[in-house]
Order: sequence, then C-alpha cells, then structure tokens
Amino acid sequence: MPLKIVAIVVSRRLSNRAVIKFSDNSFLPLDLVAIHHLSLKKNQEINRQKFREITTASIEFLLKNYALRQIAISAKTEKMLSQKLQLFLGQTLKKYHLSSHPDHQTIIPETLSYIKNRGLLRPQEFVDYILRKHQNKSFFYIQSLLRQKGVDPLLIPSPPPHQEVEKIKRILDKKHFKNKDFTDYNTKNKIVDSLARQGFSYSDIKVAIDDSTNLS
Repeated sequence: MPLKIVAIVVSRRLSNRAVIKFSDNSFLPLDLVAIHHLSLKKNQEINRQKFREITTASIEFLLKNYALRQIAISAKTEKMLSQKLQLFLGQTLKKYHLSSHPDHQTIIPETLSYIKNRGLLRPQEFVDYILRKHQNKSFFYIQSLLRQKGVDPLLIPSPPPHQEVEKIKRILDKKHFKNKDFTDYNTKNKIVDSLARQGFSYSDIKVAIDDSTNLS
C-alpha cells in the first residue's frame, strides 16, 4: 500500500511550523515554506524520492532551528556548533525512525554556512566568556581550552604582564601557605609541581613564591 499524507497540522504555538502525518503513523515537522515548495497536500501519495525530499527538508528545518537556539543560549565557535549539530542529527534520525543517508551530512555544513553568513557565531564573545569564567586559571590552560574549542588563533589572547604571577599569589593565599612551607624542600616542590600542572610557568611560580615569602 503506497505511503500517503493523511494530515498536515499547523502548529498553534509556532505559526511557521506544521507536522506532516503519514499513513504508516509516522510524522515529520516541516516549515510552511517547504510544504508549499514541495507542493504537499492531504491524501497525496508519496513515492520514495518524494519522501526523501520531505525528509531532507525536515532535517534542514530542524537543524537550522536547533542551531539558532544554541547560539541564542550562548556564543559558540563553529567547531562547537558543528559537534552539537552532529549529535542532534543522530538524535533526530532516531526520534523520527529515519535511516541515515549521505545527503544528510551535507546539511550540517549548509546550516553552519547559514549561521556564519549572518554573523551569528560571535567568536570574540565566546573568548570573553572563557576569560571571565576561568579568570583564576593559568593562561596556558585558557589558551589550550580556546584552541580545543576551535577558536581562531588570531583571537586567542596573550597573558597581560604580571597577571600570571598575581593569579599564583592568589592561589597561594587561598591555600594559606606559610613561610615554613616554602623552606621545607619537599613541601615546596609539591607546591611548585601542583602549580606547574595547572599550566603556570616555573619562572612565574618562582616570582610569586618569592613575593609571597617576602610579604610574610
């Protein structure tokens, strides 16, 4: 028995969205523009090629809206958004019981191009957010994190002079280290190694310890 469209239900909450219901009890969300473009109507028989066109249009619609929601929540890099879209694509195929098709993989770069061409990624805003969130972390840690998230190297800042030393001094102060901790060889080495593992340079650690010792 051929597959048919049994209903096209326009969303009450979102005026540009509808749900296409099929005779096999499956359904797909779609925007009204795509419904018009594909000339879809109730009781229409759907062959395999037409169903693939509907499926592709539905996934494009869902991924575009998901991407817009994600960047509305917070600024993201292209790499971060691409990873989220890849995960969402898999979830979408599973939710609507759809088989994966090579054409689906082209939808992710197309969605990213749509977002980028409208200047919606805001990478500098993401960098500023990371700097605020990790203000007490070493700049090595921050720079590594930004590279991992796919930030353009030109947007990755260098540490301001003396800032790393001040961060280390705040850490030492928070841990309530005393002069005697720095005079004990083993204890001092443990402190230095701990700070180095956090990405601070040995030269900055030495300056910070010397300053903290002299102030005590």
